[in-house]
Amino acid sequence: MRVARRNTEPRQVDRAVAEIAAPHDGRYSIDVHLKHDPSATECFAETHVRRLEAIRRATGGVEREPDGTWIIAPDHLDRVADYERQRARAEPVIVDKLSSIPLEKQVGFNGATWIDRELVSDTPETLRNSGFGREVREAQVRRRQWLIAQGLALDEQDRIVYHANMISILRQHELNRVAGQLSDELGLADTAAGPGDRIEGILRRRSPPSPSTRGRRTGTKSGRKGATSTGRVGLYALDLAADLWRR
Repeated sequence: MRVARRNTEPRQVDRAVAEIAAPHDGRYSIDVHLKHDPSATECFAETHVRRLEAIRRATGGVEREPDGTWIIAPDHLDRVADYERQRARAEPVIVDKLSSIPLEKQVGFNGATWIDRELVSDTPETLRNSGFGREVREAQVRRRQWLIAQGLALDEQDRIVYHANMISILRQHELNRVAGQLSDELGLADTAAGPGDRIEGILRRRSPPSPSTRGRRTGTKSGRKGATSTGRVGLYALDLAADLWRR
């Protein structure tokens, strides 16, 4: 877990809204956004609308017209800061769950872990040399030895050199393992779905999220004899098992 003081500064999404609205008579909408930035997607613009709606409900700092257009005042960023300060008074700190895997289990876990991300991070968490900080330091030492044994890191005199794609490799290890488990459970062979492949099916159940990737593995029966298509589909991917086909 990580506990941090809530930031009360406007976010990039707020600055983008103000920037887009300024040359459009203080008006913002999805259509205006897409015309202003042709590279933006509708889904991306919708995140800005959700932010505006949250501010409107909490403080009335922005106004929405009947056609869905938003009136953005010249002092919009000041109003956003007021909104964030209001949130900070109600919830002064933010608690982030960094990993669902206990620290001890991360040492020999065949998948990407919080420890791994800390080891390769340019800005790792500051650790005390006592209490839980010491436990993390000790776990990191043991994890380094495990990574070296797996060929994912090298001990070069006074420093440890990690494989350039270490996190991706570890994540793939776990996905392959979960795919095998799902394949055994469904009684179907495993065939990976590539990026952009379309899969269709009937929702049977949701699988638990992967501990290290925070995603779920998908199992689908394709048009080929009993083959399954497996792939990680974001945070809300589903296990599918039925008369499915892949296009």
